Amino acid sequence: LGGRRNPNPNPDPNPNPNPNPNPNPMHRFTYTHKRLTRVWRFGVDIAGFSNALLKAFKKEHEPLLGAGQEGNVILGPPTNLAQAGAGQSEPNPNPNPNPNPNPNPNPNQGEPRDVFWWAQRAPITFLCRQNATLLLTAREALQKGLRFHVIGGIEGAGCGEVRDLCLLALERQDEIQHNWVRRFKTLDTFRRVVENNKDLSWGARINFVDKHGANSLLKFMEELQRAPVVPPESANIILSTVHKAKGLEWDDVFLAADLGELKAAAQEVPDFGPMPVSIEEINIVYVAATRARRRLHLNADLRRATLEGTLWMPQL
Repeated sequence: LGGRRNPNPNPDPNPNPNPNPNPNPMHRFTYTHKRLTRVWRFGVDIAGFSNALLKAFKKEHEPLLGAGQEGNVILGPPTNLAQAGAGQSEPNPNPNPNPNPNPNPNPNQGEPRDVFWWAQRAPITFLCRQNATLLLTAREALQKGLRFHVIGGIEGAGCGEVRDLCLLALERQDEIQHNWVRRFKTLDTFRRVVENNKDLSWGARINFVDKHGANSLLKFMEELQRAPVVPPESANIILSTVHKAKGLEWDDVFLAADLGELKAAAQEVPDFGPMPVSIEEINIVYVAATRARRRLHLNADLRRATLEGTLWMPQL
């Protein structure tokens, strides 16, 4: 008990640290790596747009091969998603008194439609970069009487945190639910701590409150919290950030205005000026575009780039 271990009577002067140096029999063969580029989720048009992004901004020349069902990249009629909630369509100088009820009109003809016009006729999915855009779109959908479903839930989009910041701005600390936010007496004090910590998430929420006002925003956030939870199969519109949409797919996908701000991000394309390219932004747009199975509806920035020929590349 408690004594030394018996020494090895026959120690190996050259112990082999790897008794089986080549356990994988595949090491005996010569092989090459090949990228799997054939995609069955969508067809050639959506693959073509995705290829254009990768070629123009990341110099990738190994294209996706869309082998799925035929679909469209909707270039028009122009859908203006530049508004905060993506609900206001571009003005039509010659409105049609008898709009076409077909939920999939000719993509290059007809009068302007907004995202909510489509949602009233067929289930759609709206993808955005920021939770602020998602919350404002959910608010507008609620006002229009549309059933909406949020991937990850409305609280997962930061609705509760925004509500608590509104209460802090109004100095109603006793109603705040978030323990950390409740410790502060004013929004300005909280803001200074967030800035010192360089907390981008809370900083974005504070900017959201500053932009829209605590009183009105508090009302909308509480309305969203009281809204009934609708399953995705029963919703007119599914709302999601691109991050939470990874691995998912839908027939009709709309891209919000906060996706693909290429005018301020592109370097390799002369039409967009000298700003450095944001690879992260391109990757986000690529993920969003490849969520669509049948129809991909571009926002104003991406639509303009495509119509100008900047981003269009035929499938190889």
